[in-house]
Amino acid sequence: MARRRSEPPNPTANNVRRVRGEVALMRSVAAHGMTEVVAAEHGYRSVLALRRAVERARDRACPHPRPLSINPDYDLLDELQAGQFPLACRGDVEAHAVLLAATKLGLALLDAQIASVSEPQFPDGDDPGPVGAERGEWTEGLELRSNNRSYRTIAKRLGLDDWLAALVMVYRDLDAFYMAAAAELRRVQLAEIDHGLATHYAARHRQFPVAFAARAVALLRRRAQIRGLLLTPPGWWLDPCPPSVIRIP
Repeated sequence: MARRRSEPPNPTANNVRRVRGEVALMRSVAAHGMTEVVAAEHGYRSVLALRRAVERARDRACPHPRPLSINPDYDLLDELQAGQFPLACRGDVEAHAVLLAATKLGLALLDAQIASVSEPQFPDGDDPGPVGAERGEWTEGLELRSNNRSYRTIAKRLGLDDWLAALVMVYRDLDAFYMAAAAELRRVQLAEIDHGLATHYAARHRQFPVAFAARAVALLRRRAQIRGLLLTPPGWWLDPCPPSVIRIP
């Protein structure tokens, strides 16, 4: 069905279908991990290609309406820096490189927190997230839009006041659907990183201080990327819509 000139193009039917595919991809990876079976199921030739696609999909979702606390990460970085400083002072090049990487990561985390200092902070796991049982579900409005129904048709079908109310509903439903999948994927990936940090710290830090510190800094950086603290989002999942296209009838 062709779009009327008075209606905005976004979210287009292609947008909605694409989001549904990316959500299915993120949910498969959250449930089964980065495996060759999941890659083949979604049409990717390798696990590396799957990883890149999943990370792009995850990072398109605005990571957090409010940033989470960086205190646990920053405390561990402090401990790592304190352990590497004496070695770096004695001329250990590897320790100096680890110390520099930890310092850069710590400053980047502080920058991310300072940039949003006016927002409320939540400890890990305490972010309220989506509210309501309907959050994150595929709704009738999304199904209609994915089948290229106009917003006027959606409004009539669902008993809404006008096409603008249908547009707002589709936007909100699509955002909730996408954000819920991205949040679940982040929770799974963060649990894996935290397990790796705990295991690595318990097993290695006394025997291989420099090697441990380098690996721990890499894991902490990866953790910050998953949480969205070091990201430059790769672009929104909606096509750009010039203001001149939207004309209120």
